[in-house]
Amino acid sequence: MAFPPSGISREGLPCVPVAQGSDSESKEVMVIYTSRTGIYWVLALDDFEMEPRAPLTAPEPTFSVALGKYRHFKGNEYAAVVRARDPRTLANLIVYQNKEGDVWVRSEAMWLEEVEWPDGVRRARFISLEN
Repeated sequence: MAFPPSGISREGLPCVPVAQGSDSESKEVMVIYTSRTGIYWVLALDDFEMEPRAPLTAPEPTFSVALGKYRHFKGNEYAAVVRARDPRTLANLIVYQNKEGDVWVRSEAMWLEEVEWPDGVRRARFISLEN
């Protein structure tokens, strides 16, 4: 997979790609990048290549998901490795990785959404394995 080149946002900030992954729902290729604001951003590859974005002013993000190891309700283990934002909506996103190194992106709201686990109990889609 070719890594996109760095770009300059319309706000004038350098946007430096640090990783690529897939949207957990659409499987679309996503670019995880940063700017000098210190915040990580995520855009679809096509959108990043057309016009990277890095808002100059945005409220300081507050995340509910801690970085670390988690179990998905289907049984697989993942590591939440980066907390990022969508530069268009400012929605919180979680970048996570499986043991094989595949990288995925999911909204924090979906990460925390309650789903029915195989034992019939409703819990968050991911549960922490840290404690």
